[in-house]
Amino acid sequence: MSIKTAYLKGPFNIEYQEHELPRSIHPDALLLEVIQSNVCGSDVHIYSGNHPARKSGSLGHEMVGRIIMKGENVTTDFAGNPVQLGDRVVPVYYLTCHKCKRCLKGDYFLCENKTSYKGNITELPWFEGSTFSTHYYVHPQQYFFKVPDNVSSIAASSSNCALSQVIFGINHLEVKKDDFVLIQGAGGLGINACAVVRERGAKPIVLDTVPERLEQAKRFGASHIINISDLQEKEIKKKLNSITNNNGINYCIEVTGAANAFASGIKLLNRNGTYLVLGTLSDIKVAISPGEIIRKSLNIIAFNHYDPRCLYQALNFIKRNNNYYNFEELISDFFDFPNLEEAIDKSYKKEVTRAAIVFNQK
Repeated sequence: MSIKTAYLKGPFNIEYQEHELPRSIHPDALLLEVIQSNVCGSDVHIYSGNHPARKSGSLGHEMVGRIIMKGENVTTDFAGNPVQLGDRVVPVYYLTCHKCKRCLKGDYFLCENKTSYKGNITELPWFEGSTFSTHYYVHPQQYFFKVPDNVSSIAASSSNCALSQVIFGINHLEVKKDDFVLIQGAGGLGINACAVVRERGAKPIVLDTVPERLEQAKRFGASHIINISDLQEKEIKKKLNSITNNNGINYCIEVTGAANAFASGIKLLNRNGTYLVLGTLSDIKVAISPGEIIRKSLNIIAFNHYDPRCLYQALNFIKRNNNYYNFEELISDFFDFPNLEEAIDKSYKKEVTRAAIVFNQK
């Protein structure tokens, strides 16, 4: 058996490599065969050359895999659940070294060594950091959690990115029962945010321009949806005031990555409102008024990555809510590994909502 993996040589240029499987692994590591890996928005940014830092190297991070080799010291996942060969697990897609200045402060999501293994293609294991691969190596310092029995691989595949990220962000909001929370965007992050906000007793209001996405947001807990295709900001604000009985919006979550969303969110928030920014990763330029932020005393928080514990929370969130939401619905299209480039290209052209690459199905 061999490893087949994809690497990006440059924008729109994917190279496929094949190597032998390692005969042994670190005593604290795992070797997985990948079951499914999804095409995330950040993968599209990297593929198209629009990521601010990464222009080449390993691709993919949102996945679920099956244990085929286990280091002799590994007996449980990072929540203490026993694991054995054949178990399905989901890894946090970066390292947590527990030794750097950030980790020692408890800011594990800012670990200074979190991507030290990324893109290593010259020595074993050649497939490090890429989930667009038949196999995946879980490092000793890399959190992983066992997938609950009642959670399908399709549902679990999104947990280590979109769902974990919104849980981490929303954990920093002081959202209370019956609060209205404005969500800008009904993509993968936005749909997951709907469900998380709803479970906490609040009322998600979702903005988007695609009717199908807005209808999906309703199925995932949105109390109100607004198609903003032909609406000016004044009209959007009027609709929000009508929904909130003129109380306005105290919490807004940006998960679109669109250039105008950030500036719009600032205008739509109440004084002393809190703006959670998760979607804008690329270096887009947007005109904003710092004076408006100050005059309204806005609180702006933003996160890239999440605390590793949030992945455990995400898996349990799916387990608790399997009867309420169809998490498999979040994946719109499935592609075999040989059709990886088609999947990413269609994602780039927005011809699919959320693409998944399937590998070792059995």
